[in-house]
This record gives sequence, structure tokens and C-alpha cells, in this order.
Amino acid sequence: MATSTNCDDLEYNPFYNALRNQYSRIFAQAQEDNYLICIPRIGCLAGVKLTQAFIESHLLKPSPYLKLLYSPMNNSNIYITLYNRDLFIEEHGMTRVKKTSVRVVADERGYTKDFKEYTICILNEPLVATKRDESHKKSFTENLELGNTYNSHYQYLTSFPKSADFIAKMTRDIDIFNKSYIIVQGFLSETATKLELLCSKYSQLFLSSLNSDLDIDWRVNDWIPVAVESFIMHGVHDKVYHAVCESLKSTDDTVGKILNSANSITPEQLGVSNDFCCEFSSAIVELARIEGLKTPIERLLCYRDTLKQIYNDVEAHVKKHQPLKCVFDEPVSVTADDLIPMLVFVLLQSKCQHLMANQYYLEHFNWSKSFGDDLSYTLVTYSAALVYIQSDIFRLLDNTHKLQNEISIDELVATIEHNKCVQTKMNDNTRSKPNSNPTQKLFNEKLDDISHAIANHCTELHVEPNKSTYRRFSAPSTSRTKKRGSQRETTNDDLGSFLSALSNDFQDVSYGHQ
Repeated sequence: MATSTNCDDLEYNPFYNALRNQYSRIFAQAQEDNYLICIPRIGCLAGVKLTQAFIESHLLKPSPYLKLLYSPMNNSNIYITLYNRDLFIEEHGMTRVKKTSVRVVADERGYTKDFKEYTICILNEPLVATKRDESHKKSFTENLELGNTYNSHYQYLTSFPKSADFIAKMTRDIDIFNKSYIIVQGFLSETATKLELLCSKYSQLFLSSLNSDLDIDWRVNDWIPVAVESFIMHGVHDKVYHAVCESLKSTDDTVGKILNSANSITPEQLGVSNDFCCEFSSAIVELARIEGLKTPIERLLCYRDTLKQIYNDVEAHVKKHQPLKCVFDEPVSVTADDLIPMLVFVLLQSKCQHLMANQYYLEHFNWSKSFGDDLSYTLVTYSAALVYIQSDIFRLLDNTHKLQNEISIDELVATIEHNKCVQTKMNDNTRSKPNSNPTQKLFNEKLDDISHAIANHCTELHVEPNKSTYRRFSAPSTSRTKKRGSQRETTNDDLGSFLSALSNDFQDVSYGHQ
């Protein structure tokens, strides 16, 4: 069965419903023979009679000779070519060839019971010209779409008959609720039930006001409850949301402390794949605006758009830093295991307050389901991220991050080696420059003399620098002592000169016994 598309929901398309129900035999044949099934969008079908000839003219049989070349099921004199999301039509008549084109606005994949694949194309207009019924009463909802904001929902409600009376009654009930209804802590579910009944009441009033004689886009059955809920929850938001925040204050404070302590955790430490690690700046900006939204549907859509921005940020990062992976323009695959850590990082950086209260508000004060399963998936994803933040695993990760703030042994050694290199370069630069200070020059010469003396002393005692000197004090054999007697006398003389030079240093610093 075909899945619905964003631009035109097939569930409400009269052409698709007629094809599936009234002309099911033709539909089954088209599926079996892998026809290209073309369905005009809802807005262009008002007043069109869905006859069998009209239906068959949109079922395109593929050519056995050329790819992407088709002919309608009921007319072999018409050739239709699919190219770059356009259908080019050539109709060969007795005297001339008529050429037209129709735009493909969307396409889908469908599957038969035997798992055979077929293609459905949503068209901007019908493939063949047809007369419309003159007695058709154009619906005021024909070109009306439901937006994603409170203002668009309000404008949608005002387009209905008797909307002024209904809106006035809703406004009065909202004022009564705000002034007289008492929200008791611990009984928020009763408040949610009362508001749900109020939304259901006015949704039925709007739906009952529609004239059944009109050819109405029946998506309004789902859209009206969304708009009514948006209007009512916008009016009671301040009172209800404040009560929710007070009820979950302790939980929000706990989560807030966890987020503040782990604010500097990186995506790598959260377990995000190295290929996907980026700043997620677009997602953070999108999520940060949630505090300014009032209705549950607006907040849910903000959550959904944040997840989309995470995908977009990851895709842009991969294309920029790993272009070889995007040679064939394949979409970047982000699994749920990757998404949860990335969402946790976005929550850490967005500085959102009342995360737990907002989650409760969305779960208990949102009843409309017209936007599909993607919002349900969004809500579950955020719930999983919040559970992970409160888990012992996240606290352990936070403690590990704090320990890593102290310098390790390897880092200490690397720092010392770096400082030695810097100091060596500085000394080389200093010595390479002409020194006009006699005292500094004499000091450098003394340092060189001391270095040479120590090196010679180690060589005479057969002790290499930076190695253990215990061999110097081991008891030598008698023959070796006699053999090197004269050398020891010379060494004692050298040591005396060395210590004398230190005691007479020009810096007036005495060494040895004071």
C-alpha cells in the first residue's frame, strides 16, 4: 500500500479513493503490470466527474522499447515521456501533433500483496482536459491549508461559517476558566481532562456547521481539532503552564543542576560518532526559541524542527569534511543510537529551562494527532534523551569529564618537553645575537666552562649522564686501583679547580660550606 506524501495526503484524495474502491480491478491490473499511476492533486479535482475513461487515462503503460516512455491504458495514440519531474504529452491526431506537459509534484513507491513495486505520481493537474460540473459548489476549504503557528490556526478558524459566534463563545469560556477555575497541585490530570472536553465540544460545533452539499476537502476533520486546541491552549497557557512548572519544580531543578555541571561535555564524550561531531549551531538556535511558544502543537513542531536541524547539521558537516562519502549524493544515515547523544548535547547547549515541565505539558495537554506519527516519534525521542540525562550512566560520564580536567602524566611530560624546546630556541637566539653586556657574556662563558667540567668528570669516572651513579662507589679491584692511581690524583686536582671556580663566581654567590 502506498504511503502518504507531505504535499497531498492520498487518504483524502477522491481520485485515489475511487481507483481503490470503485475501480479496484483496474487498479490491481495496473499494479501487476507495473504501470505508472498518475493521481491529480485534490485541489484540481473539484467538479470533475471520475469516470472510468478519466481514470484509465491516468494509468500509464510502460513502453516495451524505450525507458520512461508510456501510453495511457485507453489510448495508444498518446505518448508520454517522463523527464526531470515533467510529463511531456504527444497526442498524434489525423492532421497534427499536440504537445503539452504536466508537472509531477511528488512521487511514491507502493507495494502489492506479493511485494511487487509500483510507482505513484502526484500531478499538478489532470493529464487530459475535462469538463467540470457547472452545478458544482466550490468549497471554501479547497485552497485552504493549515499552518504551523497560532496565528495561522486562528485565521483558519475564521474562514468557517458562523466562526465569529464560535470564537466569541470560546473566548468567554477561556475567560471563565482563567478567573474561576482552581488548579490543585497533584490534580493536573483533571485539568487536562476538562480542557480536552472543551476542545472536543467546539471542534464538533465547527464540523457541524459545514454544509454537506459542498465538495469539502475532508482533511478538515483532522485540521479543525488542531486549530481549536491551539486557540484554547493559547488562551489558558499562562495559568496552566505556570501550574505545571510549580508542580515539577524540584525535578526541573535537579535536571538543571545536572545540565549546568555537564555544560562543557563534548559530543565525543557523549558517544557521538567522530564522523558526526559538529557544533549543531542551527539545532541549538531552533530549540532555544521554545520558551517563547505557548501552544503544545507549536512546541512539538519546534521539537520536530530541532531534530531536522540536527540531521541538516550532520549532513552539512559530512559533506564539508568527508566529500568522498557524498559522491553519489546518498543521504547521511543517522540511527537512533546516534541521535540520542546528539540531542543530549543540543539540550546541554540550548540553556532551556523547565525541560521536565515542558515534557509533561506536551504529553498531557496535546490531543490532536493530525500531523502524523512524526510528532509522536519526536516526543518519544525527547523523553529518551531526558531519561538518559537523569540516569546514573550520564552522572558517571559527568564525573569522568571532571577528572579529565586535571592534567595527566603524559600531558605533563609533553608540556615539559615543549617548554624545553622553547627555552632552547630562546637560548640559541640569545647567543646568536651580538651581546654588548660584558657581564652577560662572562656569565655565558662560565656556564659553558661548568658544562665542560661536568662532562669531563663523568667521562673520567666512566659514568654516562642521566644514568645511575652507583657504579662510582662500588669497591674496585686492587689492580684497577693501582693502574688508575695517577688518574685519581689528576681528577682530585680538577675537582679542586672546579670548586674554586664556583666559590669565586662573579655573581657573589658562595657555594659549599659557609
